[in-house]
Amino acid sequence: MLAEASGCGAVLNLDNIPRPADVSWEKWLTSFPSFGFLLSVPRPQIEAVQAIFQPQNLACEVIGEIVAGTQVHLQAQGEKQLLCDMTHPLTGFGEHVVD
Repeated sequence: MLAEASGCGAVLNLDNIPRPADVSWEKWLTSFPSFGFLLSVPRPQIEAVQAIFQPQNLACEVIGEIVAGTQVHLQAQGEKQLLCDMTHPLTGFGEHVVD
């Protein structure tokens, strides 16, 4: 949704997503969809944003980057695969005109 609404692409690195060691990726990525949030933060501000989460013992990690284009890729263990291409919208959030 972030990429579609923002008119950009993204690369998300699954290796950097915090998860419990005893939970499979399939279960972790499909459970509690509102439990995790993606924030788009300029690189110079990353440490300041992480510092907000730390006192609450909440994980806040860099898991990817925004890129030019329309494609969202997942990468893990050195491999990269296309997840979706925003030229075929999923939500319609990017289909608006701003005056």
